[in-house]
Amino acid sequence: EKGYATLNAAVAAVQDGETITLVADENFSATNYYNNGGWKDGLGYSGDKSFTIDLGGYTIKQDGSLNDYLVWIKNDGAKANTITFKNGTMDAGTTAYCAIATASTNAQKLTVNLENINLINNNSNGAVVKARGGSELNVKAGTVITAKNSYTGIEAAGTNTVVNVYEGAEIYQNGTSSYVGAIVGASQNATLNIYGGKGKSAKCGIIVM
Repeated sequence: EKGYATLNAAVAAVQDGETITLVADENFSATNYYNNGGWKDGLGYSGDKSFTIDLGGYTIKQDGSLNDYLVWIKNDGAKANTITFKNGTMDAGTTAYCAIATASTNAQKLTVNLENINLINNNSNGAVVKARGGSELNVKAGTVITAKNSYTGIEAAGTNTVVNVYEGAEIYQNGTSSYVGAIVGASQNATLNIYGGKGKSAKCGIIVM
């Protein structure tokens, strides 16, 4: 029940198992971004906690200042953790490479749940979601992923990385540039499980490399 001025401040303070609830839109800019080794992310988190971010119908977005990810998350602890995003919109805009990215390496398993979330990216060099580093991504009912001009909706990469797409999820790939590809893609020994849902692409559905 305590209030925080920014989402990054709330995530820094959240305790294991707690929920953060937005009470307004969060707009990342040149004054409130997360410095990720010189790259500009919006929300940045590296730690050992499980928590939920309930957008409460609001939107996480950016004003064009970000040159990396809208949301970057990494499990850097001693135990497996689960982070859930639900009930709102995450719009990465045109300068961020994706709406959500898991780190390329992590000490323990990270599970990310997307529940009733509208995810958007419009960067032709990026994906809407990048699951990496042995993380598990669960795309659940009510979640809509839209790659306006990004090369893919979901990119899964790396050994032990798993993406599960469930009934009620939707993934759209609307871009038409030469670099644009699929609704979902898997590479480097990642696993892709599609149990249901629907989607449409301007070029192809699934790519495995």
